[in-house]
Amino acid sequence: MTLSHKFRISTFNVLFDSLAVELNKRMEAYSSVHELFSLLTQFRSMTHDDVKKCASKLVTTYPDEIEESSVNLCSSCL
Repeated sequence: MTLSHKFRISTFNVLFDSLAVELNKRMEAYSSVHELFSLLTQFRSMTHDDVKKCASKLVTTYPDEIEESSVNLCSSCL
């Protein structure tokens, strides 16, 4: 194995490892956002209990922006 070949392999491995780590971090962040706001994107396919649980989680996460009555409003829309 030549030095230039070894350099290329070690450089690409470091770059791809860094890329994989960063993509995994972003996937985790987006997964938590998706989980929190899934009520807005999957409303029609959710059960009554799922809607109530997701709405409650939103109210708990954003108590100053969303009122508790929103939970009942969301669950009554089904």
